Amino acid sequence: MKRLFTNATFVTMVDDVDTADALLVDDDGRIAYIGDAEEARRLADGAEEVDLSLSLIHISEPTRHSLIS
Repeated sequence: MKRLFTNATFVTMVDDVDTADALLVDDDGRIAYIGDAEEARRLADGAEEVDLSLSLIHISEPTRHSLIS
């Protein structure tokens, strides 16, 4: 099921666009679009919209440390 996440700040880590305010996930769970909410809604095509304005979610790649023996 497609989902559109809005009302949050998504850090893209791309030089020219560091943040976005919407994230569209396709039926396979992959990111289909990240950017402004207006364009995301246009592309969403009936996707469930999830308002993250009251959520505290932090998603990040875990930092891996290796032990040197």
